[in-house]
Amino acid sequence: GCGISKDKISTALKTFKSVKRRLEVRAEVNGITIIDDFAHHPTAIAGTLAALRSRYPGARIWAILEPRSNTLRRNVLQNDLAKSLAMADEVVVADVFKSDAIPEAERLDLGSLAAQIQRHGRH
Repeated sequence: GCGISKDKISTALKTFKSVKRRLEVRAEVNGITIIDDFAHHPTAIAGTLAALRSRYPGARIWAILEPRSNTLRRNVLQNDLAKSLAMADEVVVADVFKSDAIPEAERLDLGSLAAQIQRHGRH
């Protein structure tokens, strides 16, 4: 073994505090669980949604995203973002944070993103 008793391991796991904003349960109200996650890249968003599907099988999952990071505010990863968000049952995307600071040709296009998500089978 590792030299640590099962009781100590059990106690540690019961009192473990996870990292803030990483699949952090913020509230449970009327059967709805609100979870905050800081995923700010399409790969991380896909991983988060896959983990939620595993943890909450059969649940309706809403992804609510604020494009705030330099990566998500730009359209360079827009196709990947659409694919990852399409893993949710419903998607809400806020306006791009400080969009005027990004040239329009480089900015995430919310209308196009919505159409891409729908093409991937979700809405």
